[in-house]
Amino acid sequence: MIALAGTAARRFLDRTNDLEAKPLQLLMARAMNNFQRGNERPSK
Repeated sequence: MIALAGTAARRFLDRTNDLEAKPLQLLMARAMNNFQRGNERPSK
């Protein structure tokens, strides 16, 4: 689990302000170094 605080939290919130679900999910995965490994199936 990763907790953001201070300037990192503010920067993350500023970036995510206008994003829709999919781009937001990708940005969160990048922030947490939790990218798909290629074997997950997209939800229907």
